[in-house]
This record gives sequence, structure tokens and C-alpha cells, in this order.
Amino acid sequence: PVVIKGVLTAEDSRLAVNAGADAIFVSNHGGRQLDGSPATMEALPEIVAEVGREVDVYLDGGVRSGSDVFKALALGAKAVFVGRPVCWGLVYNGSDGVKAVLDILYKELDNIMTIAGCPTIGAITQSHTLADEDNTPLVKVLVFYTPFSKKAIDFIKLNTKGQKEGIWDIMAPKDGTVDQIKYRIEVDYIPWGRNTRTLEADGKLKYDCSAETDTDCLGERLHACIAHNNGVLHHNHHEFFMILCTAQQDDWKTNPLGNIATCAKDINDEIDDGFGLRECAAKDSTDGNRYIDEAISATNVISIFEDITNADNEPLIYINGERNDAARTDLRTQVCRAFPSDQRPVEECKDVSDGSATLYFNSAVLIVAIVGVLYNAWL
Repeated sequence: PVVIKGVLTAEDSRLAVNAGADAIFVSNHGGRQLDGSPATMEALPEIVAEVGREVDVYLDGGVRSGSDVFKALALGAKAVFVGRPVCWGLVYNGSDGVKAVLDILYKELDNIMTIAGCPTIGAITQSHTLADEDNTPLVKVLVFYTPFSKKAIDFIKLNTKGQKEGIWDIMAPKDGTVDQIKYRIEVDYIPWGRNTRTLEADGKLKYDCSAETDTDCLGERLHACIAHNNGVLHHNHHEFFMILCTAQQDDWKTNPLGNIATCAKDINDEIDDGFGLRECAAKDSTDGNRYIDEAISATNVISIFEDITNADNEPLIYINGERNDAARTDLRTQVCRAFPSDQRPVEECKDVSDGSATLYFNSAVLIVAIVGVLYNAWL
């Protein structure tokens, strides 16, 4: 059989099938050839609609979780492939690391199938997907941080209700609901920062979080568990508010697991979430350590391009793929500016300019400075 890989449009899939292809492989080759390639998950529906009844359609690219696998299957893929996560597992712990990555994906897929009421793969249908417009964030914020770092805690507390520099009200659920987003924004916390992990002589991994006095990595593990369990866009506010609630407590650094139940009850709307998070975050928790490993893998990738070992251990923040240091002290302004102008939250962003005035002012200052230098040079 002939499988054509790298197809991203319905037109090309039709040409391939007419030429005799037995299957279509939707892929952008990891974005290595062209960084502006369409996301494969976005290209998948039109290709399935065009040729899905004639040949099998496969997908890879951007698959990082079991929920990604579920979405691809629901959108019509017959098989879903993973690339980079397997490489990360291989670097992390050889063949055992690869097995660990696949086990995580399997468990995540099994969990979301249970939640969706799908006893078999065949039971996953397009009815289990959300409209693409509703499920795609307009603003995506990534925060790489060390949970016990003072700078990281200050940034998290910035989002306390009533703080004008934070985004508490932008992240709040839609009025009248507890589980629906008000605006299409996703905030993902990646806890690890400058902590370290080593492979011991007995083959076991040792996690060292002493960089910020988190002796048993309980704070790291808790935030990794929170981030892992709340990755779906419509439930992303769970992650945001749970991390805020735990990190703003006075005893956060001395008793990081002490307020899980309170936060789960008062902030989160997930049933039994407090108990599950305590089990996940406990010392030597298998699941918790796996989620820490995921955070480490993401941190290792970003550390190739960025220095995350700054003296003050400040969080590293990306908004829509671009590093944004100004967001450390004024997240609201940077998030509001990241929204398309016609979809920006009206009330929450009413006092935020689009930044053009600042640009013009800085440009004017630069021009005046240049003129001054030239003038002095002529004298």
C-alpha cells in the first residue's frame, strides 16, 4: 500500500487518492520545513470530509497528550502518531522512558474516553468535539517558573481578584456557569525552573528542588499535577485558579499540600479533586513524578533557546509564542493587547491601549536623540 505523508489540504488529498494512494497522512513534518505550516488538527476535518470515506486518514504533529489523541480520533483520524514526546522519553530514560511516555498517553486517553462515555475507540465520534472556533484559544500564555521562587509567587499573586495588573476577571467562568470560559484564553503553568534531576546508581531518578527549599518537591509536584489534570481549554480556569489559590497561602512554602482541600472546595468545581491532587502530589507519587518529568521536558526544550537560570529566578512568560518580560508585572495589559482588536474583552480591557502611543513616543524620543547627536557632531 502507498501512504502519502505531508498532506495539509483537501485538494491535495483528492489528487493523492485519484493518483492511487491507499491512505493519507496529515502531517506538517513537525513544522521543520516551514514554521508557518497549518496545524495538522486544523487541517484534518476538511481532508476527512474529502476522502475519509474512501481511504484511511492518519495524523501526527503537535500530539502531546491523550486528549490530543482523542480529538484527532473524534475529527476522523483512523490512527494518531507521536514523534517528539517519544524522543523526549528516549533522552530521559532510554527505552523505559519511551514506554513511560506511551503509558502516560494511554492512561490519559483512557481517562478522557471514560469521561466522554466512550467504551471503545469506535465509540469516539465527531459529536464529541467542540466547534473549532470555541475550542481554539485566541490568547495562549505559557509560564515557566519555580513554584517556591519569590518572583514566581509574586507573579501568581498578581492575579488575585481586584489586582488591576492581573487577569482574574478575564479568566473567570462565563456568567451563570461554573465550567465554561468567558473568553478564549489559555494559561498553562510549567513548574520546574532551575531545579535539577539526576539518575542514581540504582537506576532511580532523584528530584532535587532545594534551589528554592522545596525539600521533597511537593510544591513542584502539586503544581505539575494541577497543570496536567486541567489542560482542556474550557476547564483551563481550574488550573489557573487552583495554582493561584495554593501559591497565595501564607504557608505555601512550609506546607504546600495543606490547602488543597480548601482550594478544591472554594475555587475549583471538580468533584473529589482535592483528594486526587493530594495523592498525585505526595512524595514519590508515580503519577506526580511523571507529570514533573513532562514539565522538565518542556523546560529543557525552552532552555535551549532561553536562559532560565537568572539570578532572581523570575518566571519566563510567553504570550502567543513570543517572550514577554513586561507581563511579569502587568499581565493584564499584555494579554489584552494579544487579543484581536475585534474580540478583545470590552470591560476588562477598557483602560488598555494597543501600545501604539508608546511606540510613537519611543520613536519620537529616538528621533530627538539622533538629531541631538547629529547636531552636536556638526558643531
